[in-house]
Amino acid sequence: MTITVNRQEFVNTLKDGGSMAGRSKTVPMLNYSRIIIKGDGSYSVSSSDGEVGIIKNGVLKGAEQDCSFCVQPKELADILSTIKDDEVSFSLKD
Repeated sequence: MTITVNRQEFVNTLKDGGSMAGRSKTVPMLNYSRIIIKGDGSYSVSSSDGEVGIIKNGVLKGAEQDCSFCVQPKELADILSTIKDDEVSFSLKD
């Protein structure tokens, strides 16, 4: 499956939606944010510190189907910030 997003909007959504990730030092799983992709062209980024959670929504340029996955939001945002293109595409494997 391929997902296409506006790079800067996606970076901002990752930073906002992933802002709670990494705050818990006792539960390593909370270092990640969950990204939910909907086939209708929307997505959400959510994170939690175990007590408080946050969800930020965004719009995709294209998606083929529904899916979800977890990422470390700060690291991904840092990588995407180095790319000069306006749009980026991700290929997800089952």
